Amino acid sequence: MKKILTLMLGGLFSISFAQAPATYYDGTAGLTGKP
Repeated sequence: MKKILTLMLGGLFSISFAQAPATYYDGTAGLTGKP
């Protein structure tokens, strides 16, 4: 049970960390010129 919870938390963290840079780069795309 604990292993499943840690896997779910790990998935949530990886998704949030994967989305955060995307939104950050979207906001700074005009400054950096990167997509």
